[in-house]
Amino acid sequence: MSTPLFISTSPSDFHILKELVKKQSKFHKIDFLLLFQLDDDSIHDLKKYNINLIINDLKLTNKKSNSELISKDLKKINNFFIDFIAEKSSIELVIILGDRYELLPIAQILYLFKKIIIHIHGGEITQGSWDDSIRHSISKLSRFHFVTSNAAKNILLRMGEQKNNVFNYGSLGAENVKNIDILDKNILFKKLKIDPESKTCLLVMQPITNQDFNLDFNFNKIIKFLINNKFNQLLVSKINSDPGSADMINYFLNANYENLNIKLLETLGLENYISLAKHADLVMGNSSSFIFEFPLKNIKSILLTNRQNGRELSEQIFVSKINVRSLQVSYKNLLETKTKSLGPYYKKNTATNIADKIYKLSTSRPKFYKVFK
Repeated sequence: MSTPLFISTSPSDFHILKELVKKQSKFHKIDFLLLFQLDDDSIHDLKKYNINLIINDLKLTNKKSNSELISKDLKKINNFFIDFIAEKSSIELVIILGDRYELLPIAQILYLFKKIIIHIHGGEITQGSWDDSIRHSISKLSRFHFVTSNAAKNILLRMGEQKNNVFNYGSLGAENVKNIDILDKNILFKKLKIDPESKTCLLVMQPITNQDFNLDFNFNKIIKFLINNKFNQLLVSKINSDPGSADMINYFLNANYENLNIKLLETLGLENYISLAKHADLVMGNSSSFIFEFPLKNIKSILLTNRQNGRELSEQIFVSKINVRSLQVSYKNLLETKTKSLGPYYKKNTATNIADKIYKLSTSRPKFYKVFK
């Protein structure tokens, strides 16, 4: 039996994978490679399980839209991971999640070393980013797939993947959020040093990577809308390291409004993040968490840009263009609409079913060779 290797390159993906990794460790010892610095509480938590935690912080940085830093990041990944996987000759199965650009060179190296890749969240469509090309490329290098919807499964089948290698057990993120408790507002806001009495908007925006995005123009419109509606506290969620992230951070660092306090947040962790979204007066942005996680706690949101175009939306999501009029209409609809559904991506026992299937794969020792139909 081979020891499975799980890989995470960012805190957001880690929090999706964490419960699956814990369940997997009940079957056998596993390796968990993290390419960022994990917080002490999470390290302490994982040490309770049969997990070999391997942390190598590559310090992937926020970047301008057209930056040579992405080349430096790719060099860091290649230099580290080629040596790492060469030394781990006994590893046969590797589990990766999503469509982060850092995963693409990792998947290529794994494939060339004839490792069997298990890909989670393949087959999805997000038209407003370069993630589609990255995600589909990883899927074609992968042997087995855990998707979050039948639509995603059908896309993989049209791409030539074999039906008996694609499994839909639902969204890990949705199940994770279903199982957490919302923290008390006053305790949470005190811990995060946030004013609980202010009218608060949580903005969760990630860079647009496949088209031009006039950052100043669009963010000025968002700020104007918030001021018009008497919001006096804007919390900006941690921005990932995609190209354009440095420009977004600089905008908010330099923004200065008399009637609107702006605070950039560090990585919150899943429980804090979901609780903050639940307690905020408004959540807006373009994050996939609006799609998969927020509906499980009936958190309504305004979805901006076309970054998530192609994914099925729950009734909690109100789509808006970035102009004051459209934002005002979506905000009015959000306030007036009662919602209660869990969204389309939740299934019971998602992590348990995936862990069980990975265990069976690890004992059956599948062949590296893929057949395309």
